[in-house]
Amino acid sequence: MHKRIFQKLFRIAEVASLKEEEYMLYQKDILDKWTEYAVLKTAAEKGVEKGAEQKSHEVVKNLISKHDFTDEQAASAAGVSVDFVKRIRISLKKKK
Repeated sequence: MHKRIFQKLFRIAEVASLKEEEYMLYQKDILDKWTEYAVLKTAAEKGVEKGAEQKSHEVVKNLISKHDFTDEQAASAAGVSVDFVKRIRISLKKKK
């Protein structure tokens, strides 16, 4: 515990002793790291969302084509909106 406190104090002292130009570069470096982190986190979240949507699409497609579910039944079973099911049903009809 004490070691962490002293390490933090040391880092604060290092930053405080930077010249203005060095401090600006330090701040830019921190901002770049946070920006990179945010971009990667957002990309990962969008990837998960896209994967979940593709899975839902497949589930709804199977419920409609293999089990002849109504739009409301498919939406309820797959946990999606009725509009989502209707869009999939329309796309399946276009493929026929």
